[in-house]
Amino acid sequence: MKPALFAALLAGCAIGTLKEDDPLDTASGGCTGFECTDGFLVSLVRPEWEQGTWTLVVDIADDAGSRTVTCSYAVPFGNSYEGGCDADEVLVGTSGSGADSAFYQVLLATTSATEVTLSFSRDGLPVDAETFEPDYQVEQPNGPACEPTCLSAEAVMVVGDG
Repeated sequence: MKPALFAALLAGCAIGTLKEDDPLDTASGGCTGFECTDGFLVSLVRPEWEQGTWTLVVDIADDAGSRTVTCSYAVPFGNSYEGGCDADEVLVGTSGSGADSAFYQVLLATTSATEVTLSFSRDGLPVDAETFEPDYQVEQPNGPACEPTCLSAEAVMVVGDG
């Protein structure tokens, strides 16, 4: 396709779906493609995740009762990535490999938790723990007339040394 034809087609699409005074055109029903995720997201902050076997115990309480999810990972991460959680409800975000191995977030795929405790240990020794009370908010990243609609909460945990 010639560049001029491609530009004309692109301009035609843009003119047909967007207003000049509202680039996202959410007022007239045009929607963008932003996504969101239901759940409770905890961003993790720690300067260095030292070598060893890291265990994360996640205690989750809601109106139905309580449950515990355990996750374990060998640091540093290598080519044969070892680790995971014993339930799909908890996802741990990891990045890097070798000396740059890091955990950067914990996502709980639940919108009913009223209290969540994250407890980290390394090689069986306690490192840090923190308890959260998620404050879930309705998110509509593309505007009130557009999908998706999500229920989410966020927090930050600075993982110290006890």
